[in-house]
Amino acid sequence: MVEALEQIATNYPQTREKVIDVLLERLHTPDKNHASLNGFLIASLTDLKAEKALPAIEEAFKQGLVDAMIIRWHTVQYELGQITIEEHDQTEKEFRVVQRSKFIAEQGRGDAYDYVPLRGRNVSTTTNKTKEKAKAKRKMAKASQKKNRKRK
Repeated sequence: MVEALEQIATNYPQTREKVIDVLLERLHTPDKNHASLNGFLIASLTDLKAEKALPAIEEAFKQGLVDAMIIRWHTVQYELGQITIEEHDQTEKEFRVVQRSKFIAEQGRGDAYDYVPLRGRNVSTTTNKTKEKAKAKRKMAKASQKKNRKRK
């Protein structure tokens, strides 16, 4: 429904203000909505550049009632011209590090702060093991062929 309203406002500019009002009205009670719905409402308001919605959006984020996997506060701020791209990127980087740490801690794979991002090519241990197995197989086949030639 939210995306449909956004499309109406985009395709028919004369309806933009009315659509923004409808979306904003729903966002004024963020505690009655699911966090995902709040995220989609905010994403649509942001796409429509609804600066008048900024106080309601900020309040929803302060209350923790927005699904951060849909949209984040710093993205809203950037899209509405409140912060620079550099500030956005730095905040996004910090957010992702925190999310990775939480994920690692939830999975019980050690201390969440031990996370070190993988860099470079071919870092997957599964891929490396597969390559090692294939190499060993080729080596064994070659040795077997050589041995069979000697028997003839």
